[in-house]
Amino acid sequence: AYSNFDRKDETSEKFKKTFSEWNIIDKMSDEEVVLKIQNDKIHLLIDMQGHSAKNRLPIFFYKAAPIQITWLGQGTSGIPEIDYFISSEILNPKSDDKFYSEKVIRLPKISQSFKLGKIVSVNVMCWLYKNKEWFKEKWRVKKGGGPLGINLVHDIDLICYLLGPVDYVQASSSNKIRKYDVEDSAVVNFVFKSGALGTLSVSDTIVSPWSYELTAGENPAYPITNQSAYYIGGTKSSIQFPNYKEWYNKQERSWSRPIFHKDESTRESRYTLTNQINHLCDVVNKKAKPKITGEDGLVSLKIFAAIIKSAKTGKKIKIK
Repeated sequence: AYSNFDRKDETSEKFKKTFSEWNIIDKMSDEEVVLKIQNDKIHLLIDMQGHSAKNRLPIFFYKAAPIQITWLGQGTSGIPEIDYFISSEILNPKSDDKFYSEKVIRLPKISQSFKLGKIVSVNVMCWLYKNKEWFKEKWRVKKGGGPLGINLVHDIDLICYLLGPVDYVQASSSNKIRKYDVEDSAVVNFVFKSGALGTLSVSDTIVSPWSYELTAGENPAYPITNQSAYYIGGTKSSIQFPNYKEWYNKQERSWSRPIFHKDESTRESRYTLTNQINHLCDVVNKKAKPKITGEDGLVSLKIFAAIIKSAKTGKKIKIK
């Protein structure tokens, strides 16, 4: 990899581990970078920035590698030396070919991040109604027994997996409906390190179909509503899931143009909890590697603690 940014954050560190060599080129001239690429005997060179700030597109004029490709850009590079542009039928119908200097390669399956463009915002709902039977356990009416600690903490795991590290949180909570010592409703604002924003609304006093348990269909204890609880918006399209739909304009992106959606099934099993236990057993018996690390769990707990602190003080809390 050849990076024009000397970043030292969690996301960059994860990417670096997938490469045999990671080169920082921000202080190198184009000619020096080209020589480095050629000495490394690279056969296929992929631009992943396009015409955005601090790009190194001039490197491609030198034909630093026999095959050159651009991906994740905002459109054609306009550079004849770049051979291919990676896209899909949704993003670039064949009628767009005349606008590209590259040959457009359309993949049948392409990463969500590319479909979405730059992620701008996420909205998560966890609305459900817990009946009187639930509150017979006395700890559930005391601090720590509310929807923040029981329900929201699991959504934190998924939010971090989907949108990356959280930078700040700010929360408000209320117990106005049941008037127990513990909250029955809360709203949390997230600021992600990527710059994306997020909101999460959680309540156990609302009759609704919009919570992960009721929409994912992963636990047979809960009925399936075929609704969605997560909405993620990007500059190119938006998605909702677990009842997966992708919303997009076919050509010009505009609120005045027709909007279309593509549906996909994401439900693989109604026995996800059993699968998780089986995986844990395999990890204990050294038959498999864990899908997540202890560090991932610790990060979620830090975010949860910050949310509790923010709900109590009303202040915006930085995740350290």
